[in-house]
Amino acid sequence: MKKKNKKIVRYRKPLQFHFSTALFCVIFLYIVIVIVQYVRADKIQIYQVSQGKIANNRSFRGLILREEEVHTAGASGYVNYFVREGSKVRVGATVCTLDQDGQFSEKLAELVDDLNGLSKNDQTKLKEQLTSLSLSYRDDAFYQVAEAKLELESSIVDYLYMAAAEDMEQKDESSMFQKETAVSSGVITYRSDGMEALTAESVSPALFDESAYAQTAVKSGDQLQQGAPMYRLYTGRTWTVLFQMSAEDQAELADQKTLKIRFSDSGLETAGNFSVINDSEGNVYGQLILSNYATEYLTKRYLDIEILGKQVNGYQIPVSSVVTKDFFTVPENFLTRGGNSNAAGFYQKTYDSNGNESVQFVIPGFYAHKDGMYCISGAGLEAGSVLVKPDSNETYQLGQTVSMQGVYNVNKGYTQFDPIEILGQKEDFYIISPDTDYGVSIYDHIVLNGGLVERENQVIY
Repeated sequence: MKKKNKKIVRYRKPLQFHFSTALFCVIFLYIVIVIVQYVRADKIQIYQVSQGKIANNRSFRGLILREEEVHTAGASGYVNYFVREGSKVRVGATVCTLDQDGQFSEKLAELVDDLNGLSKNDQTKLKEQLTSLSLSYRDDAFYQVAEAKLELESSIVDYLYMAAAEDMEQKDESSMFQKETAVSSGVITYRSDGMEALTAESVSPALFDESAYAQTAVKSGDQLQQGAPMYRLYTGRTWTVLFQMSAEDQAELADQKTLKIRFSDSGLETAGNFSVINDSEGNVYGQLILSNYATEYLTKRYLDIEILGKQVNGYQIPVSSVVTKDFFTVPENFLTRGGNSNAAGFYQKTYDSNGNESVQFVIPGFYAHKDGMYCISGAGLEAGSVLVKPDSNETYQLGQTVSMQGVYNVNKGYTQFDPIEILGQKEDFYIISPDTDYGVSIYDHIVLNGGLVERENQVIY
């Protein structure tokens, strides 16, 4: 007998649609999308208002003017100095020598080679000079590096040659050179820049362009041609710093007669007489006449100063918290109290669907009260809404608005706009008045990134 074929072919049931499975997939996909959006979205952060203070200082780049004289070489030759730069000289004092054939300079050079380096006093002065140059360096003024290198080289050579020259003078070898004596008294420097004759009357914006500025420094051992600058004397008792002023600077400083300033590179502080001057083209400059620290800046033509303003105390908030909103203005004599409480509000004229007129009491949000006007928002009020004056038929139609700066307060878990008055700024923070009506209080919680708030009364937590 043949065996029966036991091969069985199973019947495949068709796939069936299950509504619950589809619903689960949709819900799962929705949850994934919400989570992704939440993770990627900018999140509203909270900041606690704190005490803060700021000094309303203003920084300027100044141009220095002095009473100064440039003395030139009477003959060609090698110059060697007997007076240290920054020292005060009297009339008739020996400043330097001119050696026409170079013998005296060669003799000096031999003595310099025999010296055992700089004295301790000279080393101390050099360290102070290095520190000052380091503190005054600015990334946007790289040209100052070459100027600083020139200044250091000149100082080192001068210290060495000065010691050698003093040694030769003691040995009475003065017959080898021609002495140059001071014709005026003053503080001496061996640098010149061609701007020594500048006056406040000749100032112009071009003088504040430092890109092409250069100094010429002369040091012992240099060969000079007849008529070349040999040394410069500061002969005055005061010195002047000029700086360019913006319209904002003018408004802030115009009434000042005396200003206290700080030199940015050294931190030294002093006060000077202040005035405002104009050039022939109408450009405005501040002029400070100073009595102190002239010798400290004798080799400088430009410097950074900070005008020290009054210290302002208030609340500190982030700049990023501040937003601007528009509010309706309403005359203060339209304000009344009514409704089911003693709350302040206004009577608004309304009309029903049949055109029947009625008056209802509305309580808007109040944000400011100044110049006889309230700044309001909310309560369904919009442009064109008509308010009725209490005990009168006089009406006022909303339309005029005013812009106000403020922050979103979230003490109650939702956003409420609080107006602010900015007193000053330091980096990423504003200092605001603690006395603003309807404003924030110390330790209030506000939105850190105000631009992320979509509307007032937005729930935060």
